[in-house]
Amino acid sequence: MNKIAIQNNILSWGLSFVFIWFGLSEILTPTNWISYVPPFLSSLGNETFIMSLVVIHGAILIGCALLLIINIGRPVAAALSALLLAQILVAMILESGLSPVVVRDIGLFGATLSLVFSGTKTDPSVLTSNLKGKGIFPEKYN
Repeated sequence: MNKIAIQNNILSWGLSFVFIWFGLSEILTPTNWISYVPPFLSSLGNETFIMSLVVIHGAILIGCALLLIINIGRPVAAALSALLLAQILVAMILESGLSPVVVRDIGLFGATLSLVFSGTKTDPSVLTSNLKGKGIFPEKYN
């Protein structure tokens, strides 16, 4: 595995940890996250509808994280993750302006964008070497 592939894997795994943590939190305790739903969406339905949006958001975060970890569609998963982070950033900036949390999330956004535009194919063999040749994973990735 080359140096860039290692860097991309480490970056993907680190971001995935963050996305899984927040995704699980959104799924398990959606009421803690209702206040982050943008007002224009909040006005579309009752609390159950808004909690459903939070749970869906959490599930998408976890799905993106898993794709980043196993390196299947990594650029697409990173792009979707970047869009989710952009939505979070806009909502937080409009709600409370620039804060330490927003600054941290800007860093996560930049790290996620770097995976979108890395332009390299990373080596998924770390997780899939035992499955190759058994018809589970194709020989070519991405």
